[in-house]
Amino acid sequence: MTDTADRFVFRESVLSYLEKPEIRHAVNLLLDRKIGYLPQVFDHGQITDFYTACLAARQTQIEFVMDMADLWHRIWRAPKGWTPVPLDPADEDLNLDPVVRWDEQYFQCDFELKSKGMRASLWLWLTDLSEVELGVDVMEGDITVLRKGGLPSPWKWEDEQFSWEDKTIRYANGLDLAPFRAAAEAALERIERL
Repeated sequence: MTDTADRFVFRESVLSYLEKPEIRHAVNLLLDRKIGYLPQVFDHGQITDFYTACLAARQTQIEFVMDMADLWHRIWRAPKGWTPVPLDPADEDLNLDPVVRWDEQYFQCDFELKSKGMRASLWLWLTDLSEVELGVDVMEGDITVLRKGGLPSPWKWEDEQFSWEDKTIRYANGLDLAPFRAAAEAALERIERL
């Protein structure tokens, strides 16, 4: 299946990772920074097989992060009149390091409205638990601008930010983007009125 305007098709390695617990477990084990147990004796073929599996796990990690970034850009857009904040390796939220993005399981872009000293953060979480979640936060210095009731339902206010989620994701036929885009657009329209 290929992407259409209304559907997002995950890369094959990511689809397998999201839908098959045994693959997810193997990938997570191989990407763990310390592999706790390996057989003491490997023959040449087993060494090659082990490194091939490590390569496949790393490919899954990179493609997962690529899919998060692509999905963010298919759902969100820059709020009108706001300036994108440059991605920053020193800022964990805006760092493009694939290991950081994999560990955190979200992709974020920030935007500034310099005339009012505001900063909007727009997130997309893609968890290995078959869940896609959007998040919004708007700050003026240390003050949260959008508070409870600041975004329409079904946006939820918790932990000083808004989130919208779909926990009924089925990935195989592509992710239906319409409900995500509608939720994102409702948030963006509200941000643009600030």
